[in-house]
Amino acid sequence: PAVAKDDIQFAEKLAEFGYFDLAKDVCTEIEKSPKSTKDDLSALQLVSAQINKSMADAERDPEKKKQLFEAAIRNYEEFISKNSSHPQLASAQFKIAELYQGKGSNLIEQIKQESDKAKRAALTSEADGIFMSATDYLEKLVRVFHGNAEKENELMQARYLQCVGYYLHASLFIDDRGRQEPLAKKAIATIEEMQWGYDEG
Repeated sequence: PAVAKDDIQFAEKLAEFGYFDLAKDVCTEIEKSPKSTKDDLSALQLVSAQINKSMADAERDPEKKKQLFEAAIRNYEEFISKNSSHPQLASAQFKIAELYQGKGSNLIEQIKQESDKAKRAALTSEADGIFMSATDYLEKLVRVFHGNAEKENELMQARYLQCVGYYLHASLFIDDRGRQEPLAKKAIATIEEMQWGYDEG
């Protein structure tokens, strides 16, 4: 187990310095190793997700970036499905929300570069759906954490990500005030709810 832990940390460092292919090779070896424990494999899922996210952040091609975001989401979803009581469960859930928002932001950048009206409309519709998925996902987390005194920090983090999501979603409709304004108002309302929560605390 100690060897696997060291290997996992090595993969993290390789990814940190941009050696993504080598990092993935190390992860593959850990996954295949009979010495790897359940805890090692759980940690490996988190590292694999972070590698894919880092690759997405560094990728310039929009389609490849999208695929890497989706791969990272799958990594986190697999981790969550197998580790329902893990200490990093909430962190993985928040990462999924951030990745959805990253996918939406990636599409916004594509829209800015696209001159074809029909293609812009299609990209806008796709981004709209992704941001709504992120909102729904976070709303479920808020309901889970709400009222649980031991989960106040998680509740604040979920609300913060909601606020970020509403802001990003609103920025999608820069030329459509009718769609933008309600989202901006939701962002403001969420900030006010967070402030009320801190004041109550």
